[in-house]
Amino acid sequence: SSGSDYEILVVDDGSTDGSVASLEQSPRQRVKVLEGGGLGVARARNLGARHARGEVFIFMDAHCRVTPGWLERFDEALQYQEVGLAGPAFTKLETPHPSGCGMYWGDYTLDPCWFETPEMSDIYEAPLTTGACQTFRRETFEALGGYDPGFTRWGYEDVEMCLRVWLLGYHVAVHPAVT
Repeated sequence: SSGSDYEILVVDDGSTDGSVASLEQSPRQRVKVLEGGGLGVARARNLGARHARGEVFIFMDAHCRVTPGWLERFDEALQYQEVGLAGPAFTKLETPHPSGCGMYWGDYTLDPCWFETPEMSDIYEAPLTTGACQTFRRETFEALGGYDPGFTRWGYEDVEMCLRVWLLGYHVAVHPAVT
């Protein structure tokens, strides 16, 4: 994909900082703001998916910044039919190292632990990836039934989605070249 054919849907889920006002007044044709009104992360993402026209969905939190070429690299990950969802490597904005690429549960407390980002740039499988940035083919997202609307705030809707991906026979992939 060249990245030239895309739309940006911003779900304002009850923000009070005025951050969405500049988007609503933007002359950019590709940005559309949807009012969520406090739905919570899972339902807000599902709202965005219902309004999206594309064949690929990328759900990204407002605090994320991405590396050049990220759209094309996510497209690479979704070329594998067994991949149900893909995620990037993550780092803090102010300190790019270390970075984490995929997650796992370290022990019985089920607290997520990050895999260190490998030196390679190949796509690989991981048990979990954070919901701050997850990408799906539309058909897969619909087959999964979207995010579970029972998650009314934030937290663990991403983990539950990863588990459902595995249970339905797909793989969770991470792309370390996308940060």
